[in-house]
Amino acid sequence: MKLSPSIIKNSSLVTSSPLKTLVFIDSGIEIYDVLEMGVFQGVTTFLIHPESDGIFQISQVLDAWSDVDSIHILSHGDPGTLY
Repeated sequence: MKLSPSIIKNSSLVTSSPLKTLVFIDSGIEIYDVLEMGVFQGVTTFLIHPESDGIFQISQVLDAWSDVDSIHILSHGDPGTLY
């Protein structure tokens, strides 16, 4: 599944911040929209669709980005496991 620009929720980067931060949010989380609203301005967010391979979706995004400083993944999991 190719991620389209329509899933980018907060792509306006703040020019005063040189850091490129990406946040991936599992849309299978009940309150994913609340989590998305809490992301700082200037951070680009992507929704990960639970019906498709999340690692593949993240990889596709990272193939299109360079000089990323940090990546955050919001999802369910257990110690050592990400669902």
